[in-house]
Amino acid sequence: MTIAKITCREALANKLAVVLLSNNIIKLRIKNFRFDILEQTTAAARRSENLILDLGETADLGNDAQLMVFVRYRATEDYVEQFLFSRSLAKHTTGK
Repeated sequence: MTIAKITCREALANKLAVVLLSNNIIKLRIKNFRFDILEQTTAAARRSENLILDLGETADLGNDAQLMVFVRYRATEDYVEQFLFSRSLAKHTTGK
């Protein structure tokens, strides 16, 4: 909070001190955002009459195979493409 007091007024620094920023709280907020986005995306895709699932495979930094799933659906006049989820693939892949 010392930096906040130096760069901001002390009243603002005191307000910042009240904000909870522990790792657990931030992790929980990110997890909640992720589930909210997934829920909104699946709900919008289910309402659409035109739905396309796009499955792809990629490798992560550890060279492990990852399944990437994207969804495309029609929302009003335009199509929307949204990342849906990714999962580690348990089996070895050959790239064929």
